[in-house]
Amino acid sequence: MNNRRNEALGKPGDPRVVEPLIRALEDSLMDKSKYDVSQAAAEALGKLGDPRAVEPLIKMLGTLRGNSTHEPGISAGVALANLLGDPRWSDFSRIGETGDQRLVEPLIKILSEASSAWSMRQCVATQLGKLGNTRAVEPLLKALEDSSRYVREAAAEALGNINDPRAVEPLIKALWDSETDVGRSAAEALGKLGDPRAVEPLIRALEDKWFGSAATALGKLGDPRAVQPLIKELLGQSSRYHPVFDLYSRREAAKALGNLGDPRAVEPLIKALEASLMDKSKYDVSQAAAEALGKLGDPRAVEPLIKMLGNSSLFNRQVAAVALGKIGDPRAAEPLIKAVKDSTSEARHPFLYLASEVRQAVADALAKLGNPR
Repeated sequence: MNNRRNEALGKPGDPRVVEPLIRALEDSLMDKSKYDVSQAAAEALGKLGDPRAVEPLIKMLGTLRGNSTHEPGISAGVALANLLGDPRWSDFSRIGETGDQRLVEPLIKILSEASSAWSMRQCVATQLGKLGNTRAVEPLLKALEDSSRYVREAAAEALGNINDPRAVEPLIKALWDSETDVGRSAAEALGKLGDPRAVEPLIRALEDKWFGSAATALGKLGDPRAVQPLIKELLGQSSRYHPVFDLYSRREAAKALGNLGDPRAVEPLIKALEASLMDKSKYDVSQAAAEALGKLGDPRAVEPLIKMLGNSSLFNRQVAAVALGKIGDPRAAEPLIKAVKDSTSEARHPFLYLASEVRQAVADALAKLGNPR
C-alpha cells in the first residue's frame, strides 16, 4: 500500500508527473481498494500547483460525503484549496475562500446528497455562502429544513451572504425555528439582505426571543418602525428576562438606535447609560449607549458623558471621550483636559495600554473641539 502511495506521489515539483497523477487519480476512484492511491495523487497534485489538475480534482470532490476521514474527496478539497487559494492552506473548510465558481456544482451535489454526513453538509453550506453564487440559493433553502440544527444554521448564514431576495420569506419563517441559534442566524441574514419585509417579523422576534441579532438587523434595515421596540428593549421593558441574553439584547438595541439616528432615542439612551453605570456587570450596555449618543450628536448627552468620563473603568472613559469628541460641545473641554491628567497619573496601571488608549481618545476629542467642523 505504501509503495503505491509513493509511486503516485512521483517526484515533487516535476511537471512531467502531472498527467500520470491525473490518470492514477481517475483510475483509483473506480476501485475503493485503491483509495489510498487517489488520496496520494490528490495531495501531490495540490502541491504541484498545475492548473491541469483542477477539473479532475473537482470531479473527485463531488464524490465526497464526509462519512470517513479516508475519503478521497477530502484530499481533493484540500488540494483544490491549495491550487485555487493558498498553498499553505491545509483545511477543506477554506475552499470557499478561493472564490472559484467551478466549485459550486460539486458542493451543491454534496449538500443535496442525503447520505452526506451532517458535519459535511454544514461545512459545504458555509462554503457555498462564501462563494456567493445564486445557483446555491435553492439548495440552501432546502437545507433550511435539514434535520440537523447545525446545517440549518449554516444555511441561514450562507443565504445572508449570497443576498438573493428569494431567501427573505424562508428566513423569516426560520426566525421561529425550534433551535434558537438557527433563529439568530436567520435574523443576522435578514439584516444583511436589507429587505423591508423583514422589519415587522424582526420586531416580533425582538419582543418574543432573546435575539440581540434581531436588534442588530433592525439597526441595519434603518426603518423608523423599529425605534420604539428598540427603546423598549434597551430599557429592559420586555416581558421575558434572561441574565445573560437580556444584557446582550440591550447592548445591541443601543447600537441599533445609534445606527438609526432617530432623536427619539436620545433620552432613553441617556437613561440606559446612567442606570448601567451603577452596575459593573452592565458596563457593556453603558458603553454601547455612549457610542450611540456620540453618533446621534445631541448636546443633551454631554453632561452624562462628562460624568462617565470620571468613571473608574478605563474602557468607559475611553468610550465617553470618543463620544464627546463626536458631539463637539465646548463644555467637554475642561473635563477632557482633566481626564488627560488622570490617565497620565495611571502610568503604572496594570492595563497600561488602556490608559494610553484613554489619553489618545481624549487628545483626539480635544483636537476636534479645537477644530470644529
